This record gives sequence, structure tokens and C-alpha cells, in this order.
Amino acid sequence: MLFLRKYCFTIVWSIVIILLSIIKFDVKEVEVVFIPHIDKWIHFLLYLVLGGVLCFETHISTFFSKMLVVFYPFALGGLLELIQEFFVHRSGDWIDFFADVLGTCVGILCYVIFQKRWKKQF
Repeated sequence: MLFLRKYCFTIVWSIVIILLSIIKFDVKEVEVVFIPHIDKWIHFLLYLVLGGVLCFETHISTFFSKMLVVFYPFALGGLLELIQEFFVHRSGDWIDFFADVLGTCVGILCYVIFQKRWKKQF
């Protein structure tokens, strides 16, 4: 129960990512502003938030928390791409996985930068 309370935002955001990844959704059918490679940007932003939220909830204080912050989003992104390719009849894409990894890394970097600035101010 403590685990669920400690990682509640990470769990909720992971569920959002999973649902968006397994639901058949064609970006081209939605009438939005046409942005080239919008699906890659969506992957990037989803995992940027996941990386930042996971860092915030773990506080990156122990070796386990550092490994969790890095390994979990990478594993989730890779697993979801495999599920999309083989089970959900969507196209799994290595470039989507790269966007996931890049978004996670930027989210972690943003957390580290903001945490250092926050500590200096207060």
C-alpha cells in the first residue's frame, strides 16, 4: 500500500500511456494542426512527463531509485512497442522507442536542473 501511495502519479501516468498505446488510434484521422511526425512528439512528451514524475516521486536518492528511474520508462516503452507490433495490430516502431528514451532522458535532466535551482533558492 505504501508503494501505491508513493508512486501514485507514476502509476496513473503509466496507465494513461498504456491505454494510449494499445487503443487503435490513427493520428491522420483526427483533424488537428498538421505537425510533421506528431506521433513522435507525443511519445517524447508522454515519456518526458513520466521521467520527471518518476524522478519527483523517487527523489533519486538510492541506487535502486536511480535504476528504477532509468530502467522502468525504457522497459515500458520497449514493451509497449513490441505489444503494438505483435498483439494490437498497430505498428511498433523503433523511432517511437527512441522518442520514448529521449523524452525520458530530457525529463530526468529537467528534474535534476530544477531540483538544483530549487535547492539554491530555498
